[in-house]
Amino acid sequence: MSKEPAMLILASFKDEEIAESAFFDLKMDKRGRLIDFKDAAIVNRDKEDKLHIKETADLSVGKGVVYGGIIGALIGLIAGPIGAAIGGTAGVVVGGIAAKNIDAGIPDKRLTEIGATLNSGSSVILVLIEQRWFEPVHTRLEEAGGDVLSEPLKEEFFEQFEDDQEGE
Repeated sequence: MSKEPAMLILASFKDEEIAESAFFDLKMDKRGRLIDFKDAAIVNRDKEDKLHIKETADLSVGKGVVYGGIIGALIGLIAGPIGAAIGGTAGVVVGGIAAKNIDAGIPDKRLTEIGATLNSGSSVILVLIEQRWFEPVHTRLEEAGGDVLSEPLKEEFFEQFEDDQEGE
C-alpha cells in the first residue's frame, strides 16, 4: 500500500449469516480486483455465545503446515532421502506452530475485545483500507445490511502495520 491515508471501516450485523455472506463478497471483490484492502476480519458471536474470528491477513494453520512441509522437504533434499523425510516432518510442525502464533493484520487481542462486546448471533466486519477504497467498501457493507462506521488511522499506525507485514 502507498502512503495514502488509511482508514478502518467497521460494519456491525445483527445476523451472523448475512455478515458471513458480506465478508465472503468482500474477499471475492478483492480477488476480482474490484476493491483492495490491507486486511479484513469478521468477528462472530454465535447463538451458543461462542466467539469466532476469521482474518484475511493471518496465515491459517493448514497453510502454515503446507508451507513448512515444502520448505522443510526442500532443505532436507540437500541432506539426502533421510534428510528430506526429517526436514519435511520438522517443517510441517514448525509451519503449523508458526501460523498459529504469528499475528498478521488487525491485532487478535483487539478482535477478541470487540468480540466480547457482541450479543449472541451478531457479527462485526473490520476492513483496513487506503482512503481511495472507502466508497466501494463502505457501499458494499452498507448494501449488505451492515451498520457502517469508519475511522481515519494515524500514519504511525499504518507505517507500523506495513513494517510488521514486511518483516514476515
